[in-house]
Amino acid sequence: MENWLIVIPARLKSTRLPEKPLQLLGGKPLIVKVYENLRPLENEGAKIIIATDSQKVIDICKKFQIPVELTSEKHPCGTDRVQEVALRHSKQFILNVQGDEPFVSISDLKKLINALPLSKYKMGTLAYLSNNQEHWLDRNVVKGVWATDGRAL
Repeated sequence: MENWLIVIPARLKSTRLPEKPLQLLGGKPLIVKVYENLRPLENEGAKIIIATDSQKVIDICKKFQIPVELTSEKHPCGTDRVQEVALRHSKQFILNVQGDEPFVSISDLKKLINALPLSKYKMGTLAYLSNNQEHWLDRNVVKGVWATDGRAL
């Protein structure tokens, strides 16, 4: 795991839920819960960093002793924030874990982590196959499309 950098993008300007990373979940800010869920991967040697353009998120991370880095306010999406942080570190593999995924499965992430070095890609994000019609129609459910070789389109 020493070759892994896990970057968690977090921004406050969500249109559906403003200041989402700071919303409380079980008495702690959401971004803290996301980091705490990933801590087992850090204990195995991965480096985890929150990537944000917000001083409020930085202050919360410092309060909870969570590694955090400031990114440009001009990024249109979290992936750009991940890239900015990744370019500052010399890790072979980058894992983008969304800042609003406090319950992401560590076991599923480990499957991705184990598979990625065997592929030609150096950055990945976890996605699940769903045949749920409601998810397909719900604009709040993120969708992904892949090429036959596994590249996200």
